Formats: sequence, C-alpha cells, structure tokens
Amino acid sequence: MRLLAPVMLAILFAPPLPSFADPSPADTFTVELEGDETKTVVKVEPWGEGTVALTAENGRVEYVPMYRIRSIRDRSGVDLAKRVTRDRATLPLPPPQPGRDAKRWKPFRLRAGPSSVCGSYLISDCGSLRGSTGRNASGDGLVLVEYGFARNFGPDHSVGVTGFAHFLDSRSQDGLRLRFVQWLGSDLSLNLSPGIVLSGEQNNVEFLGPGFSAQGGLTVGGRIGLVVEVFTFGKREAGPGPNTILETHETAWHVGFKLGGELGLVGTLPALFVGALMQTGD
Repeated sequence: MRLLAPVMLAILFAPPLPSFADPSPADTFTVELEGDETKTVVKVEPWGEGTVALTAENGRVEYVPMYRIRSIRDRSGVDLAKRVTRDRATLPLPPPQPGRDAKRWKPFRLRAGPSSVCGSYLISDCGSLRGSTGRNASGDGLVLVEYGFARNFGPDHSVGVTGFAHFLDSRSQDGLRLRFVQWLGSDLSLNLSPGIVLSGEQNNVEFLGPGFSAQGGLTVGGRIGLVVEVFTFGKREAGPGPNTILETHETAWHVGFKLGGELGLVGTLPALFVGALMQTGD
C-alpha cells in the first residue's frame, strides 16, 4: 500500500507514449486549378517545360500544365505555387541540410546543367587539341572557341546551337553546330555536336565549302571536358607545276580538353590570343 500512491501518481502524470498503431497522415496539398477544380495530392513535381506532375494519395499521377495552376496550399494554408512554378521545387520540400546550401533552380545560368538546376544555359567553351597525322590531314594543334545557347528538355536532355572557330597553324575556319546533351547525372554529361564548316582562311588556298564538322565529349560539372573533333572539307591550291591547280579533300581528327562555364569565359581571351599568334606561323 505504501507503493500504491507513488505508482498512481507516476501513471497519472507520465507523458503519453507514442502511438505506433495510428501514424500521423502524410503531408497533403490542395491544388486549385482553373475552372474551380481542386485536387488533393501528396506530391507536386515540376516535369519538363511548363508541366507539373501531381501524385494523388492512391499513387495515381496526373500531368497538368503550369498555366492552369492558381494555388498550391499545404495543410496550414500557405500557398506554395511559386515555389513550384518559379523555383521548380518539388513538394513536399526536403528537410534543410545543416551546413549546405540547396541548389537554387534558375531559368538561365552561365554553366551547363540538367533541368533539375536550370531551364537553359550559356555554352562558352574554349579548348586545346592535338591532331592525328594522315593523308591530307592536319596533324598540328588546334585551338577551339565555341559559344552558343542550350535549353533543357525533360530531366536528362539538352539541345542547343553553337558557333565555333578553329585556329590552326597559319589558318582558321569557322562554322555552326547543333549540340545534343545526355545528362548521366547532375554533374556529368555526354555531348554530341554535328555541324558544318562555313568558311576557312589560309594563304594561297581556296576553301571549297561547306564542309562537315563534329564533336563528341564527356564533360564534368559543365566546366571541364574531354573532346574528340573531326572536320572534313575540300580545298583548291596551286599544284607543283606551272599553271596547275590541285583540288584535294582534307580530313582531320583532334583530341584534347575544353573548359566551359565560368572557366570557359575566363579562358576565351587567352584562347583568342593564342589563336591569333598561330595565324602568323608559316
């Protein structure tokens, strides 16, 4: 009996035990659409360009155009629509990570990235490559400067267009290329760029264009990459005998590295300077 009073007090004033049989419900969001249509969902995720994926409580996924969304309210009534449509955040928001700043989505940025970090980006590449020797081939070095614009389509693909300039010993050439990008991760991409050589300049040589040019490479972080380049075109020049003209076809392969993003912007002027010096060679 002496122990009964303390035991009763302990039971009365003890904190409630957590309930494992009745877990708290998952966060839900109320999405208000045009036409006074509302949906209750457990996940809201930007999907591609101008589309949002809505996941219902039963797991069903519905894709809705962003322009139809009027509000996205959480259980406390806070409107999070701009976090999804402008910042391209996925709801529910992940818990903050101490000591690390979350990557903020941008509609446009100066460095290549997948759709999870940006909508489009600047292409600003410069590089140094060495050529392979062979029949009618340029086995000398090549300095590359290439600028353009790319847009993300879907979670893993980008498509862009660029203008490029090649500087080789005593000559130069320029052209246009498409760029197709497959994102293998948030910081790793595989690039393929077919295009045409529009013009070329070399003493006593006439460029017979347009020619073909292509580049393939693997880029890390949008800043550093390994590339392989090939170009081929026809040209006309003086032959060995008097009053003779030769028409030949030149094909060259080059392998090297390139810089992109902020590093490419910084390296452009030095690359152009080195390219100008190469034009003075014999």
